[in-house]
Amino acid sequence: MYVCSNCESTIAKWIGKCHKCSEWNSFIPISEHQKNSTLSFDETEITKISDIDIEEYTRLNTGCTEFNRVTGGGIVPGSLTLLAGEPGVGKSTLILSILEKLNKKKTLYVSGEESKSQVAQRAKRLKLNINDTYIITDNKWHEVLDKIKFIKPEIIIIDSIQTMKIEEMSGSAGSVSQIKEVTSELIEHIKKKNISCIVIGHINKEGSVAGPKVLEHMVDTVLYFENSIEEGHRIIRTVKNRFGKTGEVGLYVMDKEGLKKEAHGDDSTNTLISSVGSSRTLVNKGSRYFYIECESLVNKNKSGHVKRVCKGVDNSRVQMLLAVIERNLSISFEYNDLYLKLKDYVKTDDSDMDLSIIASIISSYSIKKLSSDTLFIGEVALNGDIKSSRRIEEKLNHIDVKRYKKVILNREISKKISTNYNIKMIGLKNINELLHHI
Repeated sequence: MYVCSNCESTIAKWIGKCHKCSEWNSFIPISEHQKNSTLSFDETEITKISDIDIEEYTRLNTGCTEFNRVTGGGIVPGSLTLLAGEPGVGKSTLILSILEKLNKKKTLYVSGEESKSQVAQRAKRLKLNINDTYIITDNKWHEVLDKIKFIKPEIIIIDSIQTMKIEEMSGSAGSVSQIKEVTSELIEHIKKKNISCIVIGHINKEGSVAGPKVLEHMVDTVLYFENSIEEGHRIIRTVKNRFGKTGEVGLYVMDKEGLKKEAHGDDSTNTLISSVGSSRTLVNKGSRYFYIECESLVNKNKSGHVKRVCKGVDNSRVQMLLAVIERNLSISFEYNDLYLKLKDYVKTDDSDMDLSIIASIISSYSIKKLSSDTLFIGEVALNGDIKSSRRIEEKLNHIDVKRYKKVILNREISKKISTNYNIKMIGLKNINELLHHI
């Protein structure tokens, strides 16, 4: 018996052309067809999601509260974390600080940029005890991998991934092919040996990780380390995390001895003073809540070229809010300069800042002080209406009622939840009503 490999029709005697599908030379013996049809994989590999046992990760506590926060509670064994940042922001300093807390673990520091003496000198200057950490200064990847296999560390740091090069391949270190292949071999090794690894990556002038975008897709966690708005502070934020939430933010203070202190997202050290053009709001970033102070200066323009200078907030967003003020309050900024600054550690795009920004601008324009114990929370529509705030109840739960006595927000929301919180709520329908509170 013969079977057509195209339409699977059968005949008793071989013929050249199939009488059903008209395919030539398609008939083969049934025994050979059955052999070719045998499954090439194990059927048990196909599983229903409901039948899968969820694996619990035993995370590695780094000893650094902020780093644990952004990684979701610590580093997962066998995971690859990318720490990216601009040159000089303090990536190596942060990593060395973490290594000090991991002294009981067998750690290996691979430097493709600095000498052993330079790394040791930085550790000494920062007064860090990392004496038991192994160090390799090499950028020939296969030699580095052989040394990793010999040392058998529990934690590997590679500074930086863009300096590693496979000599057998074409292209310079940092090229698409080099980074992709090095990262692929690194992942294969650490997954097999259950080793935790952090690789440092550089940021290019466009603000993204240098090298191919595929690098961010290949790793388990992507962290960005960057300067904050306030001088001397550093922010670490989660862009990708296969083992936790993204959007988390960690705060550090950079002093002469390095990243020795961790900052906290409140204004408990600030003195609340009523001043013209100054307003406050509460925004969330990840699981944290931050008090943001907005400062505005509206000044008469004498040069004929109106200036709009914004720090910590998108300029186009402020331009839009200015248009909302002009249309709904009949206030003209045609001959006024505007200087606006958000004072806080983090940059945020939380739309609930809209009302605070508008209150700050109107306060400066009318030269009237805003109460220092009042928070402005709410998004403002183009027609001037104050919208319902996202996660408003969570924000109200985080307000320090000893420092803040009033909240100005959407009227409908204030009616629904006013009795649930020990704070005075002032509900407004639109920004026209805001003038009565400035």
